Amino acid sequence: MRSTRSSLFAGLLAAACALPQVAGASADLAARALAGRGVEEVWNAYQRRIGAPLREWSAAAVDVLPGETVFYPFSGPDLPTIALLFPQAGRYIMVANQQAGAPPAPERMDPAQRRQFFARYARHWTFYAATGFFRTHDLDAGAGVTGLLMGFAARLGYEVAALEPIRLTARGEVELHPGPRADAATWRSVRIALSRAGRDAIVDYVHGDLSDGGLARAPALRALVERATANRTLFKAASHLPQQPQFSVLRAAVLARAPAVVQDETGIDYALLSGDFDVTLYGRYERAHRLFARGANRALADAYASRGDVRPLGFRVGYEKRPGSAVQVAVRREAADMQALERRLSASLGRYAARPRLVYLSRGLAASPEEVAYLEDVSTRLPALRGAAVVSILMDRDGTIRDASVDKGVDPHAGEAVRRMQRLPPPPASLARRGDALVLTLGAR
Repeated sequence: MRSTRSSLFAGLLAAACALPQVAGASADLAARALAGRGVEEVWNAYQRRIGAPLREWSAAAVDVLPGETVFYPFSGPDLPTIALLFPQAGRYIMVANQQAGAPPAPERMDPAQRRQFFARYARHWTFYAATGFFRTHDLDAGAGVTGLLMGFAARLGYEVAALEPIRLTARGEVELHPGPRADAATWRSVRIALSRAGRDAIVDYVHGDLSDGGLARAPALRALVERATANRTLFKAASHLPQQPQFSVLRAAVLARAPAVVQDETGIDYALLSGDFDVTLYGRYERAHRLFARGANRALADAYASRGDVRPLGFRVGYEKRPGSAVQVAVRREAADMQALERRLSASLGRYAARPRLVYLSRGLAASPEEVAYLEDVSTRLPALRGAAVVSILMDRDGTIRDASVDKGVDPHAGEAVRRMQRLPPPPASLARRGDALVLTLGAR
């Protein structure tokens, strides 16, 4: 690992030195330097072990809701996990106790500062690639959250369209921070606007203490929690904090509002989560990591041991434990009913959309001289019909006759005679543009 980190450090340093030596280097250019060739090896290792399997699993296990907002408490700069789990989201709200920090500007650092910055940065990338999470004490003394978010965004294939400092209003809404950009206090929280393949997304990284005491001291943050928990929520490598008494406000908000929760064993206690949610279990869980209380989330261990419907999990998530990793996908019961209804409705709409668009034309509906002339031309080509017969013809845009029928009570063979014609002149372009098939209704001449 030490040799990998050394090559990563050297590559990052070379990429930084290649940046334009001006203060105006764009956020996207800086992000690409932070995600340059130097990180390729460790990023590819992460993708093989965690990222690609996570994305594949998510496609099957987590419903896609384009444009949704997803809430990730205790996130740190872990953009890859939330982006791979919810790739169609329009907004990611990430909250953690580390300040975001101003975007790094290695092109403005002296050589010693640059080497120190990238040494810390390389350590973060190397550890994350191996584990899929960050250690709190590393982030507290590290290279800054904003730079890691930028590098991850570029490696995930996003363009960084904009990067701005933000703050919360009293109602818990995000607004741009009006403070001076040179002031570190302005950059406690950041918004990163991303774009990829024609789809835009917003990352709102908010610095804040999610404990009950922290929320009491920061009413705006509590208001954000009340808003954000109305969306799907993610917990991962959260040190079992959502199960602790001092995080009751956050826990209660998630249990009361979230339509769904995706978490590892460190999220909401299973005994509470299973009360109002249908919980699908993946992987294995016997006990918490040795760093935490052995009895943490005991109800979850009991569920894994007793339920016969546990599904496999083929990749690492969160803290490494001898039995392996565990993920729970919890969907609120009324939300599950609604999602089933939405799926049925979507299927019905899909079938309806697949039906051919029919255009109807008769002498009373002809809207132009061209359409009138077409009706007259078709009439002259039809077999003679006796009496007051009316013939209806279903035909494709190229004139191929699909079916024909004649009013009952007249020549019963007339419809078959029309069908045997097989083809009529193609309809005018004005009709062909309006639908997939044409229904002609003509009276006897």
